Amino acid sequence: MKKLKILLIDENNPFFDLKKYDLLSISGRRNSFIDAVFIGKKMPDAFIIANTLHFLLEPYSIPIYILADEILPFDKLRIESLGLNKIYLYSELPLIEEKLSEKKEGSELPEKVLEKLYDFLRNKEILDFPENYSKKMIKNTYLFKAFEKMDSLSECVYHIFEELKILISPDILIFFLEEEKKTAAFILIQQEISEKSYENFFKVAFHNHFSNFKNSDYEKIEKYFYFEKDMIYIDSLEKQEAFFEHLSSGRKKTVSSYYYNQIFNSENDIIGTLHIGSQINHFFTSDNILNILEDFSSKAGKIMGNAFNYQNAEKKKTEVKKVFQKFVPETIINQMFDKQEENEKGERREICVLFSDIRSFTTITEKNTAENVVQFLNNYFELMVGCIREEGGIIDKLIGDAVVALFGVNHAENPALQAVRAAIKMVGQLNKVDIEGLYLPDEKVNNGIGIHIGELILGKIGSNEKKAYTAVGDVVRIAEELEASTKNFHTPILFSQAVKEKLNNNTDSLYLGNIELEEKKFPVYTLPDIDKKNG
Repeated sequence: MKKLKILLIDENNPFFDLKKYDLLSISGRRNSFIDAVFIGKKMPDAFIIANTLHFLLEPYSIPIYILADEILPFDKLRIESLGLNKIYLYSELPLIEEKLSEKKEGSELPEKVLEKLYDFLRNKEILDFPENYSKKMIKNTYLFKAFEKMDSLSECVYHIFEELKILISPDILIFFLEEEKKTAAFILIQQEISEKSYENFFKVAFHNHFSNFKNSDYEKIEKYFYFEKDMIYIDSLEKQEAFFEHLSSGRKKTVSSYYYNQIFNSENDIIGTLHIGSQINHFFTSDNILNILEDFSSKAGKIMGNAFNYQNAEKKKTEVKKVFQKFVPETIINQMFDKQEENEKGERREICVLFSDIRSFTTITEKNTAENVVQFLNNYFELMVGCIREEGGIIDKLIGDAVVALFGVNHAENPALQAVRAAIKMVGQLNKVDIEGLYLPDEKVNNGIGIHIGELILGKIGSNEKKAYTAVGDVVRIAEELEASTKNFHTPILFSQAVKEKLNNNTDSLYLGNIELEEKKFPVYTLPDIDKKNG
């Protein structure tokens, strides 16, 4: 088997089997045949280097891979936006080997390209674009900065404008973007362009934009003007006149040539339009300029599409937080979002489960109106959930009158102790439940609480239509059995020996006896004087 010739830009040489790889270093000998380029993610400017080499080596079918110890969701977006090959873990090197072994040997790199390649890697400052580019690409491209700023739409567009200024020095530029039936116009104007010329250009640009977005309303466009490294929102004619007065240089020229293009995201959906004007006649008839703008529009579209996706995801995240914050501490919600991929896979963890049920609930539902029962349950859950959250627990499920809570999801130091403390608080809050107008068999609210700790599976479980982050395993079932046994032992709280062993010396426990689970004796415990908590 022939060795793969790899140009390596990485410090992790020990990962590579030298029987399989012929590693070419930046400072070593040049080789005109290269099978692939490997770049370590931890290397300074790894993504920028990869993007630059992509322009240079794409005509020669040389793939560029970024290697990492771990892959974050943001890394995948970077790769997609920059049009690069996939990012891999070091442990996935065999997959790359398989791909490369199937690939035909690439064409020999011309000496001129080879020289540019090694000069760039040694200096990492400037590189001429190959073939269809006449301009120069700077080390920290503004398009890359735009990608990094995608949490702010205006900052993202600002850096896209900066890139265009370097590429073609436009005299006027309008970027229309459509999002959720709203139209935003981002506008760059050089000093020589008059307000009247701008208005005429804007009307022409909007006419072309409207042909793609029939619901766009000219009167409701949000306008942002590029000014002194910022985007200024202008919402009145008075502000616009003041802007042009400040911008004025005394030399007024008109737009003589015009370029327009649609902007598509990664899914090939149109998300906006780009309009550029120049004082120079026939400026946009050059093939070189048109190639630059076509390529630019494609990359800018992917970046803006990712920016939209990012912002929509953030909006959804905020909405989800609002819904769940009553049941789940914010730190847990953040962890669930940050480790979304891990949640999809699932994990085994030691978790303490608290299972609670209202005593005689069937009788309560039969003897009271539906309206009273719903009002009672809402008030009851509000108090119980509050106790659980105070102790760092999260609500796994609310099933009828039952509460299933998890402790330890946030890697707490002693989840068993937290669960027991929450149970004590829950019993103490029962006399605060609003029972006015409600028939209760015991003339007061009673509940049972079972607590058990052990290893279970956590993850997002369900169908494609509906999934929920939940717990699966015997720990939940045993906690439920303990709750059911509270009636037999005439106590509101029962916990297992596994829980007792986790409690500190300051927490007294009382052995009550055994219950039978799966034909085995199972010791159970409670807290001294716990029935007095709801006196």
